[in-house]
Amino acid sequence: MNQCDQAQNSRPQVGSAVWGGMRSLKEKRSGFTLIEMLAVLAVMAVILGVAAPAMLGVVRSFQLTAAGDKLLSTIQYARDQARASGVPVEVRMYQADSTVLSKDGFDGYQVVSMGSVGSVAADSTGDYIESQALTEVFNFQGGVVAMASSNYSPLLSKGTFSDQNGYHRSRTGAKYSAMRFYADGSMRVPVTGGGQEGSEVAMVQIPMNTSYLTLTDEETNGNKVPKNYYCIQVDPFTGKARVYRP
Repeated sequence: MNQCDQAQNSRPQVGSAVWGGMRSLKEKRSGFTLIEMLAVLAVMAVILGVAAPAMLGVVRSFQLTAAGDKLLSTIQYARDQARASGVPVEVRMYQADSTVLSKDGFDGYQVVSMGSVGSVAADSTGDYIESQALTEVFNFQGGVVAMASSNYSPLLSKGTFSDQNGYHRSRTGAKYSAMRFYADGSMRVPVTGGGQEGSEVAMVQIPMNTSYLTLTDEETNGNKVPKNYYCIQVDPFTGKARVYRP
């Protein structure tokens, strides 16, 4: 062996030593210990505990907004249909079924064309005949209701009627309150005697400051203001609707 070979063999194997050290280090640090995993899970649980209520509130807010937007577009549709056809069209707000929903309020709605006014000879009360359902019944989702309290939905507190035509196919004898639109765009409310359930006795154009209804998804009574709500005010003279949010 010459001197060059001896020199090469005597050089320290730096690359091999470094690679061996790295491999050894990797082997030592592979995986997590049980304590590390428990610590990570504990941190994640704390984060979820803080974030979950906020996320739930966001989801409920989106559901309320979607429900309110759909009702708003339905009210606008009823007004447009009345103006286009020249026949009165009403939005019926159906009372919630207490056996299904524990909240007191209105859980669905429907658009109904009133057809034509009956002649005095045929119907001495002048009630509308040949009515026709223009839409199916739309039900609120996510526990949303239109509040029954006259403090928050005075527009729906003038009278209660029975669905004698069976338009609410899933609920026999459903009870409803209504707002009725006319060809000139105006809106009036059908009322019953003494505000009790029964036959229509008059049509009332209620004042602007009581011409509104309120949606919420909260358990509340007539004296407590809900934290989140969707209030729709309908102009009794033009039939146009506007929205108020907290």
